[in-house]
Amino acid sequence: NAGQAAFVSYETDATAGGSPDALRFVLLADILSGTTLYITDRTWNGTAFAAAGGGDGTFTYSAPSDLPAGTIITLSANQLASSGITLSNLGETVFLYQGASADAPSRFIFAMDIADGNNTFNGNLGGTGLTGINGYVALARDNAVYTYAPTGLGALQITSIVDSSNWYGSDQDDILVTPYSDVIDTTIDNVLNPPDMVMI
Repeated sequence: NAGQAAFVSYETDATAGGSPDALRFVLLADILSGTTLYITDRTWNGTAFAAAGGGDGTFTYSAPSDLPAGTIITLSANQLASSGITLSNLGETVFLYQGASADAPSRFIFAMDIADGNNTFNGNLGGTGLTGINGYVALARDNAVYTYAPTGLGALQITSIVDSSNWYGSDQDDILVTPYSDVIDTTIDNVLNPPDMVMI
């Protein structure tokens, strides 16, 4: 259902030597082996998704086993690229949903609007049933990670994830090109337990 899974980090920049596109989402409810989830950056018009192409596509995730709530799933650059997804650092809306097929959504679970310089959701949420308290977040930065503490309760965790103030992000690529750069490490495996800040 809406809010029972959510994106928790993303990377849109892919400069030379830097980290390529990546997405991570967390399960906030147990799922069974074979459960299928779709992730897409195709434009939604309120009733249907636009055709794939031009860097917009859909990744199909199938659970390899029964997975408990709290599991974090990473979609690599290769997985995204093979599905036709190129995350734009000029603004992007990404949906997580279920349905009979990638083109027939019946249940929207989460959405995020990212990398457009503001915390306003500019994508179309018509027909999704998603609300600001259970299913979407808008984030200004090109790269960001959810950094708030785990609650142990899915219904409580989702209200924290949809609060943009609980994310940390940067418009620089996820790479230490120069010392002391203010960059965001979106490669943390368990974003619900991030490392402490280090001061040098």
